[in-house]
Amino acid sequence: MQRKDLMENVYQSHQSPRKIREKLSTLLTLLALLVLITLINQCLRQEQ
Repeated sequence: MQRKDLMENVYQSHQSPRKIREKLSTLLTLLALLVLITLINQCLRQEQ
């Protein structure tokens, strides 16, 4: 019983960094999209 809990804890601890990395990558892509949109909006405003 205890060994099983320990194995599950190890498995979860190995999984968590991957989830954090996925969240960070999605946040970075969203930030990049926001920056691109703001830059495009600025360019369009300057042209008008």
